[in-house]
Amino acid sequence: MLRLPVLFGDGCVLQRDVPIKIWGWGTPGAQIEVTLGPMCQTVIVEEEGTWEAWFEPLRANECVSLIAQSFVSTVGALGDDDISAVQASKRRRRGPVNYSVEEERRFREAVAKMDLLPNAKLAMHRAGLCMTETLQRTCYVGEVFVCSGQSNMELPVSWTWRDDPALLQWEDPLLRQCKIMPDHCFEGPLGEPRSVVWEPYEGQHRRRFTTVGAWFGRALRRLLGVPVGLLNISLGGSPVESWMDKATASSFPHLAESIAQFRFTDKAEQLAQDSIVEQERWRQHCVQQRLEDQDLKWHDVVLPGDLASQLPALDGYHGELTLKRIVRLPERISLADYETLPALLDLGTMTDADETYVNGVKVGESFDRYTPRSYEVPAGTLRAGDNVIEVRLRIEGDDARVAIGKRLELRIGDGLVDVDDIEEFWESKEPKRLARRLSLVGVPHVVPDRRRQAAKQAAREEHAALWDLCNDIVEVDGRPLDGLEEPTKNRIIQHDFSQSLQVVNLNGAWQCAMSSAMPDACPQQVFINWKPMALFNAMLAPCFDYAVRAVLWYQGESNTGPDSKWYQAMLEAMIKLWRANWNVDRLPFFIVQLPELLTECADDGGWPTVREAQWRIMDAYTGQPLYSLDACDEYGNEGGAGDDVPQEPQDVSGAVSDVATIVALGCGDPYDLHPVHKREIAERLAHAAMCFVFGSEDDKPTPVAVGIDWQQNDNGWVPIAVEADTLHQGYASRSPWTGVLFTEDGMAPLGFEWILRDGTSVPTQACINQGQLMVQLPDADREDLLELRYAWSRNPHDGLVMGSTITPMPPFRLRIED
Repeated sequence: MLRLPVLFGDGCVLQRDVPIKIWGWGTPGAQIEVTLGPMCQTVIVEEEGTWEAWFEPLRANECVSLIAQSFVSTVGALGDDDISAVQASKRRRRGPVNYSVEEERRFREAVAKMDLLPNAKLAMHRAGLCMTETLQRTCYVGEVFVCSGQSNMELPVSWTWRDDPALLQWEDPLLRQCKIMPDHCFEGPLGEPRSVVWEPYEGQHRRRFTTVGAWFGRALRRLLGVPVGLLNISLGGSPVESWMDKATASSFPHLAESIAQFRFTDKAEQLAQDSIVEQERWRQHCVQQRLEDQDLKWHDVVLPGDLASQLPALDGYHGELTLKRIVRLPERISLADYETLPALLDLGTMTDADETYVNGVKVGESFDRYTPRSYEVPAGTLRAGDNVIEVRLRIEGDDARVAIGKRLELRIGDGLVDVDDIEEFWESKEPKRLARRLSLVGVPHVVPDRRRQAAKQAAREEHAALWDLCNDIVEVDGRPLDGLEEPTKNRIIQHDFSQSLQVVNLNGAWQCAMSSAMPDACPQQVFINWKPMALFNAMLAPCFDYAVRAVLWYQGESNTGPDSKWYQAMLEAMIKLWRANWNVDRLPFFIVQLPELLTECADDGGWPTVREAQWRIMDAYTGQPLYSLDACDEYGNEGGAGDDVPQEPQDVSGAVSDVATIVALGCGDPYDLHPVHKREIAERLAHAAMCFVFGSEDDKPTPVAVGIDWQQNDNGWVPIAVEADTLHQGYASRSPWTGVLFTEDGMAPLGFEWILRDGTSVPTQACINQGQLMVQLPDADREDLLELRYAWSRNPHDGLVMGSTITPMPPFRLRIED
């Protein structure tokens, strides 16, 4: 049976200017004719049932056809189910065949049933061949990028468009995504992904795009004018080791136990299922212990906020809480009544799972701490007077908090979004001559201005239809193809609430009651997708024969724990592994450095350690370490060299060629692990790609601290030597900084501290004096100073040092030489 990999789906994007490999499966011994645009190759299916054909590079902007046709020798009894007879006949009979009348009739019937190219019929007839199958695909030729990592790369438009509605203001049929659906395997690499779909950035397909990829692709489409394809090979929560093969992962001793435990897929799946059963047993017990309403004891709390800090009894509490807020509404809103007005209840994120009710009507539920609680309240649920909002919040972990740093609100009545209310800020920085030199095909178009349409009602109906498209659920193999692992059970939001008739602020006083206390925390689920090798074998390895231009890597959050010291070595090993398997020695990698975060992570030094690893892996460094683990506490805790310092991982070069790291400080949300505004990060990635891959001039160099100029001590203040990291085609260089330094708010820089040799941290002041970055010396001898740190915390949010091109300075720690 002739078959192409699912990667070659209809509408796929092929990488331009490189040799193209087309492969597939078929009946052993069958002749396969493969046509790609104007080129044609004939191959024979190997005994194991595989075939491959290589083609010369294609230029961009072409829409080409990929046709694969399978031929076998004709026999007296022609049938698709008698392949062995066909093969035997082919071995017996050579050369042209004289058919009997019956054979001729059967041949013509078989040909009539096939999608046979007219010019091939006669040649096949004379050669004694019959086509058994034909496969045809429409392909585009342009630029293909891998979008990989964990949740912040996977985060789909369906999650972010309400906070970033500009995502729905444009469409582009030549920006296309191939989402590799989540899967796992431990025995070895699979032959092809479980299921994929190539989709354009149009209509309902947009909601399934990675948000980072959508903005990145839009920028490149405008700058290059060629089709852009995104291989979305990402999965939320995945650590770097899940994207390695067994041999690479086995070189890291801290992974040995996990590798030994998860060697077989069926046993791993059973472990995962057992953990889910334990979780459900805990949750059922929690529901069974729920107190009656009259037995609840209510306490006053303020939301959003940390509940344990307000109620000492919630410190270490596990079980269910009931949160309640009474909202009083007027008799009518404008000229409408509540029977016809839907509403949107937005409660941000909370730990951990919830069921939410309005006036006794269940409006939604979520099962994790990361999903935004945006629930549509059906028309007729609200009423004049008192309305009760009740949240049954299940605390499964060790903390109880609700939407810290967010706004809780109830938006009543839907409205019409005017697409002109939100401006497009993107301006191409490329010279006009580049645009003239490029042959632009399928330039992105903006959704038409609705204010120019005939009537407001017609616009409202069209806008509602757009919302329907964006919330449409498409399934593959019975699973929702929306970038999320679990299907939603909530009501699809069918209305636009950006211009609601009334917005009720729910921040402030709520009531809280402990409705079901449990003695222990909920058992943790075993996520086998996150184990070493699982994603490499099932999602990544099947894509290695598909040619790509570069890799976008946004990951690291899951490696900020106790083993963060291994991250640089593991990331370097992973990059080398991917390049070897793609057979591209200098495959470019663009790494997004972790942004700021205050909640959802421990303040144990893991985040700055991973950030430093992501920066130091660039080839602008010499490979010499800037610090010594023997001389300082790696995690920045109090204590000196005599403390229990982690052993240093295996030696790494400290630099990998053809890697560019994107500083993401200022692009995060201190209170959200998944910041929804991804455009700035995506455009920084696009700028780096244009410089690094396509040879554009880097007009946004990154300011980098490289040392302390002790010779210019000015009354206890010393200058920091700053150089510029500039991206060129294929490498990064370092040169003297000639730009201006400043902070975004115009105030003094923050986040500087001296680390003494006894482990003491001494915060210090900094300033920018005539463009020079200066820091104040501590009240200590120079011999007692170990290093100077900047932004060395999980949440360096204020007082960030910026370059003259609004490029943030990356966090650093500078070793004080003896």
